[in-house]
Amino acid sequence: MLRLSFLPSDERLALAASAARVVRERFETHSERVFSAARWQEFAELGWLAAAISEANGGLGLPLSSWSVVAETLAPAAVLEPFSTQVAQVGYLLDNATAGPCRDALLAAWIAGTGFIALADDEGEGAPWHRATLATRCRLDGETCRLSGRKALVLDGAHATTYLVSATLADSQVALFAIASDSAGVQVIDRRSIDGRPHLELLFEDVGVPASAQLTFPNAASEVLVASAWLDSYMLAAEALGLLRAMLQTTHVYLLTREQFGRPLIEFQALQHRLVDMALTVTRLESLLDIARLKCDECGPLRAAPYIAAAKAAIGGEGRIVARQAVQLHGAIGLTAELALGTQLRRLLSLEILGGTTAMHEHFWATHHGKLDGGETCCS
Repeated sequence: MLRLSFLPSDERLALAASAARVVRERFETHSERVFSAARWQEFAELGWLAAAISEANGGLGLPLSSWSVVAETLAPAAVLEPFSTQVAQVGYLLDNATAGPCRDALLAAWIAGTGFIALADDEGEGAPWHRATLATRCRLDGETCRLSGRKALVLDGAHATTYLVSATLADSQVALFAIASDSAGVQVIDRRSIDGRPHLELLFEDVGVPASAQLTFPNAASEVLVASAWLDSYMLAAEALGLLRAMLQTTHVYLLTREQFGRPLIEFQALQHRLVDMALTVTRLESLLDIARLKCDECGPLRAAPYIAAAKAAIGGEGRIVARQAVQLHGAIGLTAELALGTQLRRLLSLEILGGTTAMHEHFWATHHGKLDGGETCCS
């Protein structure tokens, strides 16, 4: 169950209720998941994408904590429609970009669910928030910008009609370009993650785009990309917590209904203790994510980074232990196709790697906990 302390408004309650209804009606069975463009448009029609956009840009302007409510509620179904990464990456970047014909058209299509866009930024080197010089380069050729380079991991890029591609300019500044997925010079290499989601590796060989395809920002594009990376980590942590909560609940139900030696399994003290350990761990992880939520709403994802790192690291490491306990307590059927548990476990393992690994977040927390670049306390 979602805790109402983070659903104080009717709008957020409506988001949670609509997400729960979608899970109940669209994902009742645990058959193999496939991406559905129609279902993605349904997400848009329910207002989930608009919730991530400011009112000035035609959205609902809800705080960041509202977005994670949808991610948590959808999590048990392990949907292949990538709500978390889309709002944290594409939605956040378009919302913060300077208004213009290109930005406005992309944002309108994205909010409506008719334009699926993927961020192509990760080059496979270091943590997502570490902005080293990008190997992907852009050179000017008259009125045309020409991009060459490689993007190692483009999340859900197989469904995209447009890529937002980051590249280094001649002055070493980072820029973001909107490139059609079928542009000449774009080579696509299909990848698939452990949970079945399709990702891409992209190679750009002298891809020409008009200068008008560059998205500009009031602040440096690199700073907005870093904020987006932290927001993505936050959303993925929320989704992982939703999975753990579902695993705990289904394990509890299983122990209540399954019998051994004529008695329900829940009556065996050793199993009770293991279930309680799982519940205590999930409760502790909820508290860590709650702190990250508060800091995100109060400070924004950049200044809340240490708290996001603490939550993501703990959910990644301790969550793996909770999931292992859930599988073991289900006994011989723990990973069978008849249960959602196996699908949820694969999604959980994927989420632990995406948005920065557990080790990356542990290292960041160890070196930045409670501090900002200027040495101030977060939100001070």
